Amino acid sequence: MPDLALEHMLMNSTHRALIAIDEVGRGALAGPVTVGGVRISQSCGEVPRGVDDSKRLSSRRRIELVPQIGDWVEAWSIVHIPAVVIDRIGIMSALALGAREVSHNLMGAEAGWILLDGDRDFISPNLDFTRSSQWHVVTQVKADALCASVSAASVLAKVARDDLMINAHDEAPMYGWRRNKGYGAAAHRTAIAQHGSTHWHRRSWRLLPS
Repeated sequence: MPDLALEHMLMNSTHRALIAIDEVGRGALAGPVTVGGVRISQSCGEVPRGVDDSKRLSSRRRIELVPQIGDWVEAWSIVHIPAVVIDRIGIMSALALGAREVSHNLMGAEAGWILLDGDRDFISPNLDFTRSSQWHVVTQVKADALCASVSAASVLAKVARDDLMINAHDEAPMYGWRRNKGYGAAAHRTAIAQHGSTHWHRRSWRLLPS
């Protein structure tokens, strides 16, 4: 199970606040890429029991954890970057855009850390340094499975994106988004072949096999 070992190590230094960020929907054919973030400090206490990488939790368990995570953190933020923006700027730039917006939403006046899942700092070059000069980015491979704060962010992002795609299902039920959440399931691809794409689809992507 993930823990707060890295977070506590960072917050025991001169910077006492930490923003943890994760995303969902990177590989979907339809819908946004969704970036979630939480801000914690040493006063937040122990992480709610059962928080884990969202991919390792059932839908029901993720939904149950949302209010517990909300009570645990100091603040949280969710940003959806829609398909039309992904088509225009590319998926990595869309991730960076979402992560920067989440970071700015959660920053306070104090100094702190921004903890990213992976091995690449893709947000520092374009952060608003009039607000963020005292915030420093740290990367951690598999942080969503190792760092409880990033796991919490992943749960919030996953529930928010799933809710959005479930609601979008009623607009275009032939694509089965209530089940596949916009990912490349066989039934989803078959529906694209039969009905074409919608404004929810990432039209710059290869939606059908060549």
